[in-house]
Amino acid sequence: YVTKKGDFSKVPVELMSMIGTPLFVMLIPMQKRTHIAGKPTAELQAILDAKGFLLQLPPKVEDLLSTHRSALGLTAQPDVKFN
Repeated sequence: YVTKKGDFSKVPVELMSMIGTPLFVMLIPMQKRTHIAGKPTAELQAILDAKGFLLQLPPKVEDLLSTHRSALGLTAQPDVKFN
């Protein structure tokens, strides 16, 4: 998320080099929303005012097998290696 359409000047050069050429996707009117990007609109606005951008990543997917193994008292990952 950026504060102005197509203005990526506040995004750090290191991040821009990792994501490549940005592409405008949509314009979201903040005044008509209570939440954007999983955050209250006021919180998102504060982040944009402070940093000039917000990078939103997908949530981390829980590894259900590791959780189950840990609940059984086993190591999270099996020790067996297959050739």
